[in-house]
Amino acid sequence: MKLFKKTSFLIFLAGIPIIGYFLLSKPNPNHLSPVSPNNIYRQKLEKALFLANLKPQKLIVRDFIDEVEFYLDGRRIIFSTQKDPFWQVSSLQDILKIAKINHQIINSIDLNSNHPYATTL
Repeated sequence: MKLFKKTSFLIFLAGIPIIGYFLLSKPNPNHLSPVSPNNIYRQKLEKALFLANLKPQKLIVRDFIDEVEFYLDGRRIIFSTQKDPFWQVSSLQDILKIAKINHQIINSIDLNSNHPYATTL
Protein backbone atom coordinates (compact mmCIF):
# COMPACT_ATOMS: atom_id res chain seq x y z
CA MET A 1 0.00 0.00 0.00
CA LYS A 2 2.84 2.36 0.88
CA LEU A 3 4.63 1.54 -2.37
CA PHE A 4 1.45 2.16 -4.38
CA LYS A 5 0.98 5.62 -2.82
CA LYS A 6 4.62 6.58 -3.50
CA THR A 7 4.47 5.33 -7.09
CA SER A 8 1.19 7.07 -7.87
CA PHE A 9 2.52 10.30 -6.34
CA LEU A 10 5.67 10.13 -8.51
CA ILE A 11 3.61 9.43 -11.65
CA PHE A 12 1.40 12.40 -10.77
CA LEU A 13 4.42 14.68 -10.31
CA ALA A 14 5.94 13.48 -13.60
CA GLY A 15 2.66 14.01 -15.42
CA ILE A 16 2.26 17.69 -14.46
CA PRO A 17 5.11 18.97 -16.69
CA ILE A 18 4.01 16.73 -19.56
CA ILE A 19 0.41 18.00 -19.41
CA GLY A 20 1.68 21.58 -19.04
CA TYR A 21 3.86 21.18 -22.11
CA PHE A 22 0.94 20.02 -24.25
CA LEU A 23 -1.35 22.77 -22.97
CA LEU A 24 1.18 25.52 -23.58
CA SER A 25 2.49 24.24 -26.92
CA LYS A 26 -0.84 24.65 -28.73
CA PRO A 27 -1.75 28.24 -29.60
CA ASN A 28 -5.02 29.38 -28.10
CA PRO A 29 -7.28 30.80 -30.85
CA ASN A 30 -9.02 33.09 -28.31
CA HIS A 31 -5.74 34.60 -27.14
CA LEU A 32 -5.32 38.29 -27.94
CA SER A 33 -1.83 39.30 -28.90
CA PRO A 34 -0.60 42.74 -27.84
CA VAL A 35 1.13 42.99 -31.23
CA SER A 36 -1.55 43.20 -33.88
CA PRO A 37 -1.64 44.76 -37.36
CA ASN A 38 -3.84 47.57 -36.01
CA ASN A 39 -1.32 48.46 -33.33
CA ILE A 40 1.49 48.47 -35.88
CA TYR A 41 -0.57 50.69 -38.21
CA ARG A 42 -1.34 53.11 -35.37
CA GLN A 43 2.35 53.33 -34.44
CA LYS A 44 3.26 54.08 -38.07
CA LEU A 45 0.48 56.68 -38.30
CA GLU A 46 1.60 58.43 -35.12
CA LYS A 47 5.20 58.45 -36.38
CA ALA A 48 4.16 59.83 -39.79
CA LEU A 49 2.05 62.58 -38.21
CA PHE A 50 4.87 63.44 -35.78
CA LEU A 51 7.45 63.65 -38.58
CA ALA A 52 5.09 65.88 -40.58
CA ASN A 53 4.63 68.08 -37.49
CA LEU A 54 0.84 67.55 -37.52
CA LYS A 55 -1.09 67.36 -34.27
CA PRO A 56 -4.42 65.55 -34.71
CA GLN A 57 -7.34 65.85 -32.31
CA LYS A 58 -10.07 63.28 -31.57
CA LEU A 59 -8.45 60.26 -33.19
CA ILE A 60 -11.16 57.63 -33.81
CA VAL A 61 -10.27 54.16 -35.11
CA ARG A 62 -13.06 52.29 -36.90
CA ASP A 63 -11.78 48.75 -37.39
CA PHE A 64 -15.04 47.47 -38.85
CA ILE A 65 -14.71 49.72 -41.92
CA ASP A 66 -10.88 49.97 -41.95
CA GLU A 67 -10.58 53.71 -41.39
CA VAL A 68 -9.14 56.23 -38.98
CA GLU A 69 -10.83 59.59 -38.51
CA PHE A 70 -9.29 62.62 -36.84
CA TYR A 71 -9.53 66.38 -36.89
CA LEU A 72 -6.72 68.68 -37.88
CA ASP A 73 -7.27 72.41 -37.32
CA GLY A 74 -11.04 71.92 -37.59
CA ARG A 75 -10.81 69.79 -40.75
CA ARG A 76 -12.15 66.24 -40.78
CA ILE A 77 -9.52 63.82 -42.10
CA ILE A 78 -10.17 60.14 -42.91
CA PHE A 79 -7.33 57.67 -43.51
CA SER A 80 -7.51 54.03 -44.56
CA THR A 81 -5.92 51.38 -42.37
CA GLN A 82 -5.29 49.35 -45.55
CA LYS A 83 -2.94 51.96 -47.06
CA ASP A 84 0.49 53.17 -46.03
CA PRO A 85 0.14 55.98 -43.45
CA PHE A 86 3.30 57.74 -44.69
CA TRP A 87 1.81 57.97 -48.20
CA GLN A 88 -1.47 59.29 -46.80
CA VAL A 89 0.26 61.95 -44.68
CA SER A 90 2.28 63.00 -47.72
CA SER A 91 -0.93 63.29 -49.78
CA LEU A 92 -2.56 65.25 -46.97
CA GLN A 93 0.31 67.73 -46.96
CA ASP A 94 0.05 68.12 -50.75
CA ILE A 95 -3.70 68.76 -50.55
CA LEU A 96 -3.28 71.35 -47.79
CA LYS A 97 -0.48 73.07 -49.71
CA ILE A 98 -2.52 73.30 -52.93
CA ALA A 99 -5.55 74.59 -51.02
CA LYS A 100 -3.42 77.28 -49.40
CA ILE A 101 -1.99 78.35 -52.76
CA ASN A 102 -5.50 78.54 -54.28
CA HIS A 103 -6.91 80.35 -51.22
CA GLN A 104 -9.47 77.62 -50.55
CA ILE A 105 -10.80 76.52 -47.18
CA ILE A 106 -11.01 72.73 -46.92
CA ASN A 107 -13.78 71.21 -44.80
CA SER A 108 -12.88 67.51 -45.01
CA ILE A 109 -10.40 65.19 -46.70
CA ASP A 110 -11.09 61.51 -47.35
CA LEU A 111 -8.09 59.38 -48.30
CA ASN A 112 -9.91 56.13 -47.48
CA SER A 113 -11.40 55.33 -50.88
CA ASN A 114 -9.70 54.45 -54.15
CA HIS A 115 -10.51 57.98 -55.33
CA PRO A 116 -9.47 60.35 -52.56
CA TYR A 117 -11.33 63.64 -52.40
CA ALA A 118 -11.52 66.87 -50.47
CA THR A 119 -14.54 69.11 -49.88
CA THR A 120 -14.31 72.85 -49.59
CA LEU A 121 -16.58 75.37 -47.95
